[in-house]
Amino acid sequence: MHPSIKILSLIFIGIWMHRFSVAELSIFAGLMALAMLYWRINSWFLMLWRMRLLFVSIFLVYALTTPGEYLRLLPEVSITYEGLYEGFMQIARLGLMLSAIALLIATTTRNELIAGFYGILKPLSYLKLAPERFAARLCLTLQYLEDAEAAKKERKQTANQQWSAQKAWQDLFNLDFLNQVHQLNPSQAISLEMPALQNKDWMVLVVICVLAWKI
Repeated sequence: MHPSIKILSLIFIGIWMHRFSVAELSIFAGLMALAMLYWRINSWFLMLWRMRLLFVSIFLVYALTTPGEYLRLLPEVSITYEGLYEGFMQIARLGLMLSAIALLIATTTRNELIAGFYGILKPLSYLKLAPERFAARLCLTLQYLEDAEAAKKERKQTANQQWSAQKAWQDLFNLDFLNQVHQLNPSQAISLEMPALQNKDWMVLVVICVLAWKI
């Protein structure tokens, strides 16, 4: 599938998922589980584990603040049945979105991901904007993250490593870090191959447009 269509599908799933019922979420979860098994994606479980505190916070906020019928077993805690339902639904939606992101990352190379975003933003060139700059910055950011991950592994082997992965993540919020990377690699050239849209890509795009019209 074309990388731009993959990204558009992910965005559309995130927008449309709030309309899913419990049955629809269950069907989508089953499809994502099959996809995880087929592509042998293990990063999703690590992502869920890292988000465990957020899940607990979301569940407690909805359980304690959503008005409705209080639990008969714990009436003094002010937990409602409606809050439990909403909290479960929000956690399920977030977990499924994480699975979709993990699937996108596992089935798409870095260059394909950059080309996908570039294809989506290419119409902005008619407004005299430069999607090439965004693609270049995204490429440098992804490269920087890969370097940070490699340095993290090296840090585990070398006790005298001067910087850590935590500092690397902090540097992402530094407005000058991209300029520093560019100074370190002034002659780096970025080339993207834009594949043509196939019949299945057009079919998915038509489905997205039709469903988006109903939102």
